[in-house]
Amino acid sequence: MAGGILKREGHTEEFDRFGLSKELFNREVWKTRARYATGDELDRLRAFMGRQAWMPCRLMLETGIRVGDAVKARRCDFYRSPDGSPHFRWIAEKTGKEGDSIISEQMFAFALSGDRPDNAWVFPGRGKAGHITRQAVWARIKTAAKFVSIDAAGVSPHTMRKVAAVQLRRSCGFRAAKAALQHSYDATAALYAYADAMAAPDTPITWGQIEMLAEYVAAKVLDRLDKTG
Repeated sequence: MAGGILKREGHTEEFDRFGLSKELFNREVWKTRARYATGDELDRLRAFMGRQAWMPCRLMLETGIRVGDAVKARRCDFYRSPDGSPHFRWIAEKTGKEGDSIISEQMFAFALSGDRPDNAWVFPGRGKAGHITRQAVWARIKTAAKFVSIDAAGVSPHTMRKVAAVQLRRSCGFRAAKAALQHSYDATAALYAYADAMAAPDTPITWGQIEMLAEYVAAKVLDRLDKTG
């Protein structure tokens, strides 16, 4: 992707050429709550970004992992189980929890493509870390959203995690979504698994969902009170 240059945390990364300044990035990138994206929106983002740039997003969509874990994927993290199924395993940077997920053959083939060492980064970058950064993935998504006329507010790498949770809830149920995202509390998992309902005002929300959200808000308030004394 052509663009300007962003220097952050010692890395040099591609950045947006459609009006996303460094100041906007620093002010907004980690403060905007990620929103759910529809299938049509994802298709448009993917079409603009191209296969190579889209692949970190695809890994997040297939596994529900956070962007910080996706960008650090190595070839050796991909393997086949005894029954031949392609898998990806990781240790969540935020929680230290181990994860393992079945992935598509296309994702598996991409990760192991080329003649590279087993410990090579799947998504190499230009910076000192050797892999692309969270900021680079964020910038690519924001650029694509602006270019294809999608409301960029709330569209971010974390959007992929919410979409993954919704897809899992629809296909396998709420508990499966909660387990895949490694959430400890139902209320937290509900914010992801029912993100589609929250994004659509006309979609009915059950009392059970409301109760889970109420529990989440109450827990946050109590945690803040404990910290402030």
